[in-house]
Amino acid sequence: RKYVARELAMSVATLSRRLAEEGTSFRTVREEVAWNLADALLTNPALKLEAVARSVGFNDAAAFCRALKRRSGCAPSEYRRRLLAGLR
Repeated sequence: RKYVARELAMSVATLSRRLAEEGTSFRTVREEVAWNLADALLTNPALKLEAVARSVGFNDAAAFCRALKRRSGCAPSEYRRRLLAGLR
């Protein structure tokens, strides 16, 4: 948060307050951005899950796979297939 607030030329408290005014939080925005990036990366079949996981902030592919399964309700391979087919 500190880095983002500094880049936006505001304090962390102001950033938090403005996000709250919009009905969201830094954590929610960060997670949404990370999952959008994960979706974009998963559409590249040449990228391994480990690379996607690390790119969006997970320490390992196993943690990413568990989180993706909780989020999507299916295995990462199935989720990737759906993304590639445009089904999501």
